[in-house]
Amino acid sequence: MAELTSSRALEGPGLTIVEDRPLLSVLRLHNASDAKVENLGLALQLDWPSAANTLAGNTEIEVCCVGPREWVVIGLAHEALCDRLNGVLDGTLHHVADMSGAWTRWKIRGGAAAALLAKGCSLDLAAMRAGQDCARTLLGQFNILLVRREAQWALYAERALADQVWAWLERACQGFAGEKAL
Repeated sequence: MAELTSSRALEGPGLTIVEDRPLLSVLRLHNASDAKVENLGLALQLDWPSAANTLAGNTEIEVCCVGPREWVVIGLAHEALCDRLNGVLDGTLHHVADMSGAWTRWKIRGGAAAALLAKGCSLDLAAMRAGQDCARTLLGQFNILLVRREAQWALYAERALADQVWAWLERACQGFAGEKAL
């Protein structure tokens, strides 16, 4: 999946965190039929997630269903997304917003990743299925989108909060300095 720029990184025992700015758009539909929603998957060549807190993806893009008829599309430039959806959404009230410059992503890897996230997130992280689940939740006091992938976690937050989220991650990592990786 493509990204705009890479910013900061942290490494420690059992933990690696890399911050970047992803290509990201938000898609919202109003009164769309199930057939229209299925056509979205055909246009992007993936099994379109329709249940809230689920995701689908391929090597190019990832789509998170974050609510009824609302998705976050990651890894595809806004113009390319609009080109692929051209014609698919004709006659359907919809909104596609380029949020690439407005969101920041942190890729969190390693055996201690879930334990780090558990310090500030009340979700049952063990219940999240890799490559299938995502959730809007809180990390500390910050609203985030959390995505469980095969080899890592990804968390997304508004870019305006990037420094505060980074500071939270740095403080939370301090507890792992002398601990064995989980």
